[in-house]
Amino acid sequence: MVLLYSNVARIAVVMIGRGLIGSEIEQSLLRRENWTLKQFAFPWQHDAQPVRDQAICRMFQAIEQINSTESCVVHTVWSAGRAGFTADHESTKEELNLYRQIVAFAESVEHRLGHPSHLHVLSSAGGLFEGVRGINQSTACCPARPYGELKATQESIAMNALVSFVTTYRPTSVYSTVQPQKRRGLIPTVMWNTLRNQSTVIYGNYDTLRDYIWAADVGRFIADRIMNPISTQHRESFLLASGVPTSLGRIIQVIENVLMRKVPMRFTASADSNVLDITVCPNFIPVAIHRTDLTTSIRQIHLQLMSDGII
Repeated sequence: MVLLYSNVARIAVVMIGRGLIGSEIEQSLLRRENWTLKQFAFPWQHDAQPVRDQAICRMFQAIEQINSTESCVVHTVWSAGRAGFTADHESTKEELNLYRQIVAFAESVEHRLGHPSHLHVLSSAGGLFEGVRGINQSTACCPARPYGELKATQESIAMNALVSFVTTYRPTSVYSTVQPQKRRGLIPTVMWNTLRNQSTVIYGNYDTLRDYIWAADVGRFIADRIMNPISTQHRESFLLASGVPTSLGRIIQVIENVLMRKVPMRFTASADSNVLDITVCPNFIPVAIHRTDLTTSIRQIHLQLMSDGII
């Protein structure tokens, strides 16, 4: 749990989750302003509730101290989550309880400060629309597993929260460079293994279509919404995607072209595998989001692997 505060912009950002997307939001914010940064331990373990309560109490105190001299706008950003596509109901239930605690925190911030605040929630297009082609803003959510049900419930809770401004973000298949102690995702994992002459097991088939979006592009877009909340709409939702349906076969082809070697792999499928097509209609993607092309981003991953001495 991190608090970023800019005395110039009069903005306080409470970050919950610094993983694949959360870290990119934070880095994008840090590049724009001089921030004061405070960290509060917020462990996820079942028996760590007293520590979480203490973190929220200290966060309240820090925000109230900032607000005592001159009012600031508070943005609470939920970009956390341990549950993946294969999660069961028990693990999603635990995550949902933590999420409810953060939404309650955001509601209390607005109530105690007495002026509008913002809640930003990272959801998942893949979880909400598994097996759907041409997703648009009017596509009804159709979760096919506990993970998707979790995301739908989180969005519903957010939209009904007692917070003036709520924005949900529905990114598609997000990928990034290799980050220590963070999920790698499909593309960097395939590259990592290939450079070590190790085979990768890919759940799906050669023709499975997805929409891949660079994590830095997602982070930049959300940071823009925090720094420049120009919209007057109190409830908004954004599909964050490239708008380019891409097969797993095409991903492998681009990786092989960049690395100049064959990718050792095998495709497989099981009953709980996420193997269905998920694509987004380009007309419903925000114009403001930058969309780094696949070849450029895969080259960036390759350069990072080389510069960090990983290969």
